[in-house]
Parts: sequence; structure tokens; C-alpha cells
Amino acid sequence: MLRKKFYLSEVLVCSKKICDTMKQKFKIALLQMSAGKNRKDNLKKAVDWIGKAAKQGAKVI
Repeated sequence: MLRKKFYLSEVLVCSKKICDTMKQKFKIALLQMSAGKNRKDNLKKAVDWIGKAAKQGAKVI
């Protein structure tokens, strides 16, 4: 098994990059719905909900 040695300076640099990235705020949306037997109706309902979430500012759905 290969192991890489990490030096504190590497960890601090990496940590700062991650923290800077995490400062960016964005909205996420989750979708949970019941599905019926009609595939087209299910898809239309999902697309409608996704559109509503996007209009409210969600960047990740």
C-alpha cells in the first residue's frame, strides 16, 4: 500500500482553497413526488416542479 506524506503547509493551502470555494452561496432544491402509471404524466409533473424550483433561484435540483 502506498502512502503519501502530507506536510502542514500543503494541508493549509488545500484547506484555504476549499474554504474559499465553500463561501459561495447557492440555492438547492429537492424533489420528491409520487409516481403514477402514466410515464408521460410523471415526466411532465417532474419537469414542472423543476421549472418552479429554477424560477425560485435553485442552481442544483
